[in-house]
Amino acid sequence: FVLRWNHSALPAGTFTLRDGPGGVFFLVNMKQQDSLVITDSDVQVFQVVVDAGNTVYSSVQQGWNIVSVPVSVADRSKTSVFPASTSDAFAYTAAGYVNRDTLDYGKGYWLKFPSSQIVNISGSNRNHDTAFVFTGWNLIGSTSVPVAVTAIQQVPFGIVSSSFFEYLGSYAAADSLRPAHG
Repeated sequence: FVLRWNHSALPAGTFTLRDGPGGVFFLVNMKQQDSLVITDSDVQVFQVVVDAGNTVYSSVQQGWNIVSVPVSVADRSKTSVFPASTSDAFAYTAAGYVNRDTLDYGKGYWLKFPSSQIVNISGSNRNHDTAFVFTGWNLIGSTSVPVAVTAIQQVPFGIVSSSFFEYLGSYAAADSLRPAHG
């Protein structure tokens, strides 16, 4: 079959057509051509990956990390947002840790990575967010830009009864929420 598009009508940013993460059968820059003939019957799905110029780059360490989705993305599945991770995504709820395949904005997740690396997440900026919390500990996410913990608004005021913490091999008090971290 043939896929066609008007490459000159695509807006700013990069547009990549691929058969899946990594592009095993094809990986096409959609701004450099306007069609693709697919003859391989093994190709049953394809993805269009858009980078509108809003890519968050963040470092993760080998092992466990607290991560979040800092930009609006078309596919919030764990395998799409963090394809290099080697574990399920674990959210913390009032009932304890639960496995999540789809990552919600504003929430933090435990994920394991095989090595220290830079992850990149492309999408539309998320400049503000609301995190709904429950009594006790919570894992919250971040926006597209760092936010000082002193700038976080609490409703009702005083609901947060401890410091904000980050995890970089061990817990430490955080002075800001960093993009892609929790």
